[in-house]
Amino acid sequence: MSQITEYVTPGTPLTMAALASFLNDAFAAIASANRGTTAPDNPVEGMLWWDSSANPEILKRYTVTGGWASLLSVNITTGAVAIQSLTLAAAATGFTIAGGTTPKTLTVDETRSITDLMLSDGSNLAIGSDADGDIYYRASSVLARLAKGTANQKLQMNSSATAPEWATDPLSPWLIDIDVFSTATNSNWSIITVVTDCILNGYRLSSGDVNAYVEFPVVLSAGTWTFSLIHNKNTDVGIYTVSLDGDSQGTIDGYNAGGVVRNVVSTITGITVATPGKKALRLTMATKNAGSSSYAGAIQTIRMLRTA
Repeated sequence: MSQITEYVTPGTPLTMAALASFLNDAFAAIASANRGTTAPDNPVEGMLWWDSSANPEILKRYTVTGGWASLLSVNITTGAVAIQSLTLAAAATGFTIAGGTTPKTLTVDETRSITDLMLSDGSNLAIGSDADGDIYYRASSVLARLAKGTANQKLQMNSSATAPEWATDPLSPWLIDIDVFSTATNSNWSIITVVTDCILNGYRLSSGDVNAYVEFPVVLSAGTWTFSLIHNKNTDVGIYTVSLDGDSQGTIDGYNAGGVVRNVVSTITGITVATPGKKALRLTMATKNAGSSSYAGAIQTIRMLRTA
């Protein structure tokens, strides 16, 4: 037990031996936090008392209005420390541990940070109505939840530039020009002919064989498209069958009884693309006008225009 009656220097007459004895006792009491089985006499505001009347022992603090309040307990056999009453500021941390007579045990893993402990696997992160695919973002210094979007929606910033939002692809037209002179998968359709009165100074010509084809890879979004073909008409040109991924979208007749006509624009409208992605756009010369002398194809350029 290391306690003194009160922290007041003895009055006169005071010998050096008596002063030394008082100071030794006072320092011993301070060093042990007034450890003893009973409370110190004459307590003052803020005084600590190490209550050793039982195991675990309890560290207490004195207030004039509340008396002795327990701060923490220490099991002198195992060394375990338990906080007796702990309140964390809700505004700063977002939660409160209420005080009371039931001890609250605080365990700290010194090898890990607070952020690591809270978010190491994300299993303890929840805001409310959470579902797989949701996104969390910072909003006014706290986390907010953005519910998952629907299929093929895109993530974008809102018009106020304050938060993310999901959006469906805009319906404004998309324009894709296809270079017909580039390397392409083909069968009997590889002849490049230079003619200066064509829009692009030339055209791609097939051999004239039936079922000759040329195929171009193209990435299309879901929606409604118009296929446009700039081509040459002539007495030997067949009928173009236009397909996407093997599905026919329509035909264009390239025959002209009066001879060659260049820079002809023909279209196929209302082509529906159900799912976005890479498609195989193929032109096949499978049929011809009865008056045509062959199945030739002569194309200058291809354009895909999204309309809805």
